[in-house]
Amino acid sequence: MEEYPVQAGTVHAHKVVEMLDWLLRTFGRDRSNPNSKNFGYRLQRIHFQCLTYQMVVSSGNDWSNLAAGLAASSRLAGRMACNLVNQARLETDMLEVRTAPSFILDKKLGKMYNFHAHK
Repeated sequence: MEEYPVQAGTVHAHKVVEMLDWLLRTFGRDRSNPNSKNFGYRLQRIHFQCLTYQMVVSSGNDWSNLAAGLAASSRLAGRMACNLVNQARLETDMLEVRTAPSFILDKKLGKMYNFHAHK
């Protein structure tokens, strides 16, 4: 597993994607075939969030604004992590965003993600 460097508490994104894909395929709604056992199921979207990243997986086209959902959950997660949930107004001078400028996605393939906060 050298190609996926491990840090304490890290949940690798590729493993989460595999799990979420399995959940959607197993328990997700399938409207393409009325005879499908999943035809009446309601699950269409899963939002996964941990301290290092978040992702949304969805099936179908009923979820048109996934980016707004991610942004709203980021705001809420930040408030919860800082114990600021009950404050009506967020004091931004109390907050500081700290992140690495780049992340290794796959060491073997040399894939990196470069973070640009203002793009």
